[in-house]
Amino acid sequence: MVQSGSAKGTGFGMRLTTWPEVHRHLAATYADVRAERDGVLDIVVPLRDAAAPATPGAAPLAVSRTEVLGSTWIDVSSVIGSLRHLSQAEMLANNAASTIGAFCTRDGELVVRQRLPLAGLRAADLDETIRDIAELAAWSRRRLSEMGVPVAPWRGPGDGARRP
Repeated sequence: MVQSGSAKGTGFGMRLTTWPEVHRHLAATYADVRAERDGVLDIVVPLRDAAAPATPGAAPLAVSRTEVLGSTWIDVSSVIGSLRHLSQAEMLANNAASTIGAFCTRDGELVVRQRLPLAGLRAADLDETIRDIAELAAWSRRRLSEMGVPVAPWRGPGDGARRP
C-alpha cells in the first residue's frame, strides 16, 4: 500500500522518503507541531515519566533536515541549558558511552541531538528516536538540577528551540 507521496508501507513500518513526508508524519503523530520555519519543525513530545520531580510533562524538540556529503539526514534535537557550569570533557565522555543522542554545543548552550539518514527511514525509527531524545533531554535537565546547576525554564517551540 502506498501512503501519501512516495512513503511506502503501513503504520509504523511506513518508509519516509522525503522531507514533506516526514513533516506530514510528525503532524499526524504529535498534537503540538509548529509550522516549519527556516527548515525546522518545532514539536512538543509528551514524556513517559511526567510525574518525576523537576520534569515537565512534555519536552520541546526541533526536527530538521540537513545535507551531509550528498545525503539527506534528519536531525532531532533539544536544548538542555547553559554550558556555563558544565565540564565539556564530561559531556564528551558521556557521548562515548551513550547509545543514542550526542551532546553538542550551540550558542553557549548544551544540546542533545541524534541524526538519522532519510534514505530507508521508517516512521517507527523516527518516532522512537524522538521519544528517546525527549527522555534524554529531560533526564539531563533533572541531573543538572540535582548537581546544583541552574536550569532555566524549558523554552517551548517558537521560543528559540533551534537546531544545532
